[in-house]
Amino acid sequence: MPQKPADTQEDFPFRKLLRRHADGPAVKLQQTVLLTLIGFSATLGLALAAYSLRDVNWRVWTGRQAPEVIAAPPEPARHSGDAVPSLPSSVLSPQALGRISGLSKPVLVEPPFDYIDASSFRSSATIVLLAGIDAPKRSAVCQAADKTLWPCGIMARVALFNVIRHKPVLCEPDPVSDPAAQPANTIFGSCTLENRNIAVELVRSGFARAAGLPSRDMQEAEEEARAATRGLWNGNWQIVQLQ
Repeated sequence: MPQKPADTQEDFPFRKLLRRHADGPAVKLQQTVLLTLIGFSATLGLALAAYSLRDVNWRVWTGRQAPEVIAAPPEPARHSGDAVPSLPSSVLSPQALGRISGLSKPVLVEPPFDYIDASSFRSSATIVLLAGIDAPKRSAVCQAADKTLWPCGIMARVALFNVIRHKPVLCEPDPVSDPAAQPANTIFGSCTLENRNIAVELVRSGFARAAGLPSRDMQEAEEEARAATRGLWNGNWQIVQLQ
């Protein structure tokens, strides 16, 4: 009877174990378990080797400098009496909205009025500044299209008088303006008279023009005054500064 030739290579223990039970019913399960254990052992060995080399100079092994680790700065100690700084609130923050809601209530301004210039007037101790327009000062002198000079500041003041005519006006403070930046007893905002916006009527007369982001009514009023060359549009708003 021929004999099985001997293996030329040295058998490993697990190979002998597999050959011994090659004809057993659970050989496939045993092979799977053994291979899993071998793979787990190899992975664990690589992990341990990497952990042991964590302090080795990277330049020796990779040719690159190890990344610099910068520690976070220590947090300064806070004393119990220190005030926590507050971030500036936006216009849409709850604090700002609460402050604005209390200042946006319309105010009824009663005559008699003292007309300071085309964009401001006084009622008793209250000064009203019309927002959203640019108007000449009381002492301004303008140059017309024919090069003649005329007192546009006084005429613009008269235009404001012609719009109001000593009637009570309803003024609403500008919701986005800072009341702390305004002088005391001052209302900076828009005023209406008999459902007409006073600033829009001044722009329509040509003795004021829109400033900032005007409304559609103010834009249309300015286009109308410009097309008809009313007021200061007669000289294209050339204000002469006299000594």
